[in-house]
Amino acid sequence: MQQGVQRKPDFLRQIVNRILAEERLTPQLIDEVRKRIGYAEEKYKFSTFGGDVSKLAEYMKSREFDELITVFKSGNALPVLKKILEVAKEKYQGYDELVSVIEEKLKKVESLIGASKPKK
Repeated sequence: MQQGVQRKPDFLRQIVNRILAEERLTPQLIDEVRKRIGYAEEKYKFSTFGGDVSKLAEYMKSREFDELITVFKSGNALPVLKKILEVAKEKYQGYDELVSVIEEKLKKVESLIGASKPKK
């Protein structure tokens, strides 16, 4: 085994599921998020277990990911999605296109969070 060679974490199993487990979300929201990302993982083949992590960028550019944002928004859980994206950005350093797409989505989520805050 080579020193320093390490598999990148799996988006659904090692990033999303861990963060969802830490947060106080409804079971329905957790199930819906897992289901949607699971379908996307199958379609886009971005699992680190037999897939290609860089294909996560393709998913994040898709309408399916925009729908996932809407699911988090409807569950008042955009800060949780922001946390997921921040962790993914950190963990996927070295995948320049993916990190760039994550940064775009982070800006979108942050603007939605800002827009949903009550004005003083």
